[in-house]
Amino acid sequence: MDTHGRLPRRWQLRRGGVRVGGKGYAGMGGASPDVIKKDFWGYDPVTDKWTAKADFTGPVRAFSSPFVIASDGYVGLGTTTTSSADDFYKYDPAKNSWIKITPYGGDPRYDAVSFVIDGIAYVGTGNPGLKKDFWKYTPTKKP
Repeated sequence: MDTHGRLPRRWQLRRGGVRVGGKGYAGMGGASPDVIKKDFWGYDPVTDKWTAKADFTGPVRAFSSPFVIASDGYVGLGTTTTSSADDFYKYDPAKNSWIKITPYGGDPRYDAVSFVIDGIAYVGTGNPGLKKDFWKYTPTKKP
């Protein structure tokens, strides 16, 4: 399915999104905390089109913490329909596929901050309980 301009699904509560290789990717989130989706979309600014991508393979979530390292997008943490999450998944745009990666080292959480410096991701703070810790993730090098 292709659609022009706007993201096809509206009213998403805190969807996850990343920019990889000049294209945008967004998905998950939902109309409310108890109605969360697994869909994932890619946006091509040259054609101004959104295209459906592989659904997120982890538990549905909102308020996740996305980041990008090299040519891969990562989405993790957040709140599921029943609890806070502590897992992360990697999206490979070239293969249009998701894989679960090393679990987050801290407590499950949502609203965490994430950023990347020199190919290393840093993720921390968040809720519940106003967390103050930070963790780092260094991906394995591709052959």
